Amino acid sequence: MDNDDIGPTVGSPVPDPQAELLKAHIEAGKARMLDGGAQPQDSFLFLSAPHEAMPKLAFLDPILDPVDKTVWANIWIHAKEQGAQNAGFPSHRILMSRCNIR
Repeated sequence: MDNDDIGPTVGSPVPDPQAELLKAHIEAGKARMLDGGAQPQDSFLFLSAPHEAMPKLAFLDPILDPVDKTVWANIWIHAKEQGAQNAGFPSHRILMSRCNIR
């Protein structure tokens, strides 16, 4: 009998299909950012649930000022607008304009 046919042995890690899909998604996003000419320090990979709600913890955080929450929300909106494209971090000019910061 060939031992290759018996599957994983006791103690060997069993791959999680969802974890493998997430890993592939992250690697594809990273490749798109770098292929677009972005430098790693100028980019971010934003993973979130596919809904339009502000996360409760960010909204209710007692330390964040209203401006901080607005900036965070606009970074999130910018990433969602970019979709699967190169979602680089919005410039200070874009953030200041969208958040009405002078």
